[in-house]
Amino acid sequence: MVNPFSIEEGRKDALFSRAIEKNAYLLENKSWAFWDLETTNLNASIGRVLCGTVYTEPSRYDTFSNWKDDRRTCVKIRDRLEQFDYAVSYNGLRFDLPYLNTRLLKHGERPLKPLRHVDLIWTARSALRLHSNRLQVVGQTMLGVSGKTNLDGDIWGAASVGDKAALAYIIEHCEADCLELAKIFAILKDFRNLAATPLRGAYIG
Repeated sequence: MVNPFSIEEGRKDALFSRAIEKNAYLLENKSWAFWDLETTNLNASIGRVLCGTVYTEPSRYDTFSNWKDDRRTCVKIRDRLEQFDYAVSYNGLRFDLPYLNTRLLKHGERPLKPLRHVDLIWTARSALRLHSNRLQVVGQTMLGVSGKTNLDGDIWGAASVGDKAALAYIIEHCEADCLELAKIFAILKDFRNLAATPLRGAYIG
């Protein structure tokens, strides 16, 4: 007589193997984007989007920016993201995604349609044990050195009133974040069951 516990454990092993195989399939056959926003304020009802980058490997940066009016910027970011099956961010589910949707709605534009959104901050929190879960710390730990540029409030303030050099620095910062994110994803992806990633966005036609 076959032990029922043996059958149960065999099913678990089969499901685990299937998840690994499906992860590999999704990574190979689905389209992936890494994205980030830089904003003038942490609250979208007060601030606006200074720039947003959608990065795709091996080295394409689609960066959108307009310091005066972020309406077109937000629409372009939305439309670019909707071209992909999966979007990867860092703290995007709590910040970038709701921020983008808030700004779109404020401008009378439709929000982002549903797409599968992988937020790596939750992977870092659950799979790693770090003194901080900031992207820079994860990068330093995983990569040996972080490619992120420093945050400087004066630069953000200058960019928000149209300083071209300051805005160029913020764009560089945003693009560096996306590249760092892609590198960290390559290391941490095996800690995620990618097939279980839920759709995130507004369920509209």
